[in-house]
Amino acid sequence: MTTKARTFTKGKLATALLITASGFCAAYSAEVSAADVYLRTTTASINLSSDGSPVTLKQVTIPAGTWIVTAKANPVSFGAADYVRCRILVGGVQRDAAATLVGNAVPGPTGETGPSVAEIMLQTAITTTSSKAFKLDCLHDFPYAGIYVDPGASIMVVRASGPLG
Repeated sequence: MTTKARTFTKGKLATALLITASGFCAAYSAEVSAADVYLRTTTASINLSSDGSPVTLKQVTIPAGTWIVTAKANPVSFGAADYVRCRILVGGVQRDAAATLVGNAVPGPTGETGPSVAEIMLQTAITTTSSKAFKLDCLHDFPYAGIYVDPGASIMVVRASGPLG
């Protein structure tokens, strides 16, 4: 094979790999779902309520099956310290929850301060016998305004390859 032919072949291979990688990215973009993977991601900041009531960040309805669920959120506060709590709910039932302290302008009611931004990670696994809504929501403890969740908060639901346990 000549040098020119090898260069041409390498170029075609590189182009095929690029097309394949681009197709893969498109197939698993933020709002596209495959039969076994559902990913929902926020594209803008979402304000949490000033009264502390839960705010849904993302939700997706999933068919019956055995599922592994992960979620993440980055709460932000440049004001007084407060605890932000995020949850995974399946069919309205809490399956996991985590909390973090954010805000360092002044100590919160507990006397502590935190960073301006933090990360919350969640996970669970569940078997459902019918279609269910899988939801990521967040709330905070004290009646402060100005707490929000950065863009890129997400919930990912992946079909498990076998039974749980």
